[in-house]
Parts: sequence; C-alpha cells; structure tokens
Amino acid sequence: MTEKSNFSRRKFLTNAAALGAVGVIGANALVSCSEKKKTVELNLPPLLDQAPDGKPLKAGVIGCGGRGSGAALDFLNAGPNLVIHALGDVFQDRIDDCRN
Repeated sequence: MTEKSNFSRRKFLTNAAALGAVGVIGANALVSCSEKKKTVELNLPPLLDQAPDGKPLKAGVIGCGGRGSGAALDFLNAGPNLVIHALGDVFQDRIDDCRN
C-alpha cells in the first residue's frame, strides 16, 4: 500500500509566493504605521554634460572590439584633457585597429 502525497511543486510554489507577498505587505504596513518618518537626504554632486577642464584624465580600454572601441571614442568625446593610456585585448590586430 503506497500512499500518494497531496503535496506538489505547484502547491509549494503557490504557498511560497503567497507567503512572500504577505511578508512584503506586512513589513511595509509595520513601517508605514510608525510615528517617526525618517527622511534621507542625499548630497549628490550635479551631473555634468561634459567632463570638467582640469588635470588630464587617463583611461584604459580592456577589449578593443566594437564595444571597447565605441566606449573609448565616447570617453574621448566627453570633454577636454581625456587620454586613452592603455589598450588590452587578446588579439593583437584589434589593439592595432583601436590604436589607429
């Protein structure tokens, strides 16, 4: 006589999802009911359209294929005093193409 269990993966996943939703909703309800509201102020620097003029910034490119070369060009076009200082790739021909 073998008894077949009524517990299946579908029931397990349904119960786990329901328990997770209750946990998230319950935690938010507890936090929102507290009297003290904490506000966090972030003092982030302003986002600039171009790199500021100043000391030269050096960058290295790892992977001189299409994405690496494009990223290098984007870096160089981002502002004044930007220099690609090093190139690295597995294939020498890609390094040579990127250098040109």
